[in-house]
Amino acid sequence: MTAILGYDTTHSAIGYLPKGAGAYAGYTTGSSDIRWTASDWARFPGAVRIDQDWNAGDPTADVLDVETGAATPAECPAWYVSALRDFNTCARPGQRRPTLYANQSTMPLIVQHLHAAGIRSGPKLWLADITSRSAAEAMLGNTSRYGFPIVGVQFSYVNPNYDVDVFDSTWLSDVSGATDPVVVIPPVHDYLKDETTDMYYAIVPDANQIQRVYAVLPGKTGPAAFYVPTGKVEKPGVQFVTFKDETTFAEVATIVADATVSG
Repeated sequence: MTAILGYDTTHSAIGYLPKGAGAYAGYTTGSSDIRWTASDWARFPGAVRIDQDWNAGDPTADVLDVETGAATPAECPAWYVSALRDFNTCARPGQRRPTLYANQSTMPLIVQHLHAAGIRSGPKLWLADITSRSAAEAMLGNTSRYGFPIVGVQFSYVNPNYDVDVFDSTWLSDVSGATDPVVVIPPVHDYLKDETTDMYYAIVPDANQIQRVYAVLPGKTGPAAFYVPTGKVEKPGVQFVTFKDETTFAEVATIVADATVSG
């Protein structure tokens, strides 16, 4: 496990987020000044998704926000069960294991409700605890404090623009659909080749016309998929590369005619 520095903010303050963080987080629910837009998510692909509405209505989110004006401790067990179901069924590819966010005074109440519902393992915790970065990092993975593992600590804030966090890298990378087989093979004329890595890529719209990018591993019979918005490709260990359009990488790829995925 590695501690990853990140930031979370609302839609209205997204322009203040510092560049170059290892993780970002935004809201899937809430009023228009809080809820991130489609362009916000596109700007920060892979960002942690927080459900902060009062009725805990988005079980496809990564995190339930439990605080005044958001969800309550009593809503946590039902949300967790629904979110875990959605994670296991890949309702939203890229969803992280269900996590509950709260401050130090509220977290024990969440634990009480989880225990009362018979839930004693599974949920992850994101704790709000204003402290030093080193102290926050030391909390990651801790289970002795609340009985459930802490995977995130919100340890500082730049008021009123954004909060500062550290996250468990293992939790960030453990997403639904990460190892699921891909059953749709894109047309060969949509393939690209990254000359720097000899990797093939394909860009196809899904049923909602959202562009999905498929990495085609050499010697494999099908592509392994990860999901990113139109105009972006994510490659492990490499920064996001912007497309000029749907068929070319900026400065690093050429169209490959008659490319195949068979090995």
